Amino acid sequence: MTAGGSQTLLCAMLFWGGGPSNEATSPVALTNVQRIGEDYVLATGPNVEGVVLLKQGRWSPEELRAFRDVPWLDAASVRVRWADLERQDQQFDFTLAEQLLAEVKRYNETHPGARRTLHLRVMGGVHVPRWFEQRHEAAYVEIYPPDLLPLDTQHRIVEAFSFPEPRGLASVASLPAGFVGFRPWLNERSRVLYQREGTITQRFRRQGPPASVARFAVQASTPEGTSVAAVARVRLGAEHWSAWHDAHHVGELPPATEAEVQATLHTDDGYVSPRVRQVSLEWRQ
Repeated sequence: MTAGGSQTLLCAMLFWGGGPSNEATSPVALTNVQRIGEDYVLATGPNVEGVVLLKQGRWSPEELRAFRDVPWLDAASVRVRWADLERQDQQFDFTLAEQLLAEVKRYNETHPGARRTLHLRVMGGVHVPRWFEQRHEAAYVEIYPPDLLPLDTQHRIVEAFSFPEPRGLASVASLPAGFVGFRPWLNERSRVLYQREGTITQRFRRQGPPASVARFAVQASTPEGTSVAAVARVRLGAEHWSAWHDAHHVGELPPATEAEVQATLHTDDGYVSPRVRQVSLEWRQ
């Protein structure tokens, strides 16, 4: 099944001889998938609930002023090297955190209803203290944001996080067309993000003697940036399951009395999900 289809049928038409289909059980496994109405969609992941001003190390007066003056921020986040936080075992220096915590408290006290918070992010890896390295063998793996979440320019993340909030007509002219600001942008996107991938596994039992699978199908809609793929496997009685086969190789599955079809839902855009309406399978008569 390719991305961008509105209603697509993924199927294999091998050894098809007609005849009634056998009833399927309920899905035996839903992984990162939820049911909404008659459709299955990817489960929702962490939602975007606010904007955090992030800084590594000590904040400059200009950065502190920005934290006080920008109205749409929800939290201050500071990254601290473990080596700076705990230079000696059990001897901590929270000076930086205490400075920012005072700013957060001051803002909440002077802005009724505000609920700003402080995030303290301690970095290990290459930032471990020397006393720890001398006492333990330190091993680490570093993963960087570009490996996990490329910038979603299609939904204007670049613009939203590169320009200040308009303060008046004079500043609006300098903003890119379509820019609405952080808070309206978050609300406009409804702040719902889907998991990147999930699976539906549907089981089918044959009434009668063993037979080969004639075809299996997944009826689904796949908005741009999403896809659905399916594979099937079989077993005879209490034997072990066969290997998974895609639609093009379903004819290689041996005769069996039980089958499973697994549909994998995938999205490259966290704001949209493919929708699966039905999973079906037919036995060769």
